[in-house]
Amino acid sequence: MVTALARLLSTAKKKETSIELHPLVENAYSFFHSQSFLFDKVNLGLNVLESLQSEQIFSVIQTCEGKYLLISGFEILGFSIENFDFRNRILIVYDNLSEKEIEEKAWSGIFKILLSSMQENQLEPFRKSLNDSAPEFFLQKIFLSKKLTQKKLSGFSPISISGLKKQSKKVTSIAPSQPLNDSDITQNNSETAQKSFLENLLEVVSNAANSFKK
Repeated sequence: MVTALARLLSTAKKKETSIELHPLVENAYSFFHSQSFLFDKVNLGLNVLESLQSEQIFSVIQTCEGKYLLISGFEILGFSIENFDFRNRILIVYDNLSEKEIEEKAWSGIFKILLSSMQENQLEPFRKSLNDSAPEFFLQKIFLSKKLTQKKLSGFSPISISGLKKQSKKVTSIAPSQPLNDSDITQNNSETAQKSFLENLLEVVSNAANSFKK
């Protein structure tokens, strides 16, 4: 197995650089930016979003001189590939990545963010969208099965299988991100239950991420 090499893209190089989204991570990109998050990007405002992106590390691969493809780092609230101003961003260039490693990098980054900013009333839409979008080999690593089932998800979360089925009846597709309001807070279970859910699922992702490195 060839070891992936990484280097920092210099400021001088950025002046004659163009960056597009890698075709292999288009599903991951669309999946992430269709989710409903705990906080709404419109309410947060541009200053907060700009601050979040300023220290974000973006991973790319080089296709030819001056041309790069983004493979991770887009998993941040308010990011848009169309409006990506990378001149003042941290860009890490990876060499010798296989197609599988590119997908793993994209989806691993997404999971780290999603599992700390999810609304419980969006778990079933999340499950369906994840099964439709994520590569089977990644789901197998994370959940030990090619699909995330309602039974497995209910084991991680405070929502029962019947509760997930009720969510399925209410929503047929992932809705755009909505501001957090009082009704959202009232509908959620206790903070303790949510913390338990996140801790359990994060542990699963952490274990899977460690297995990628071996």
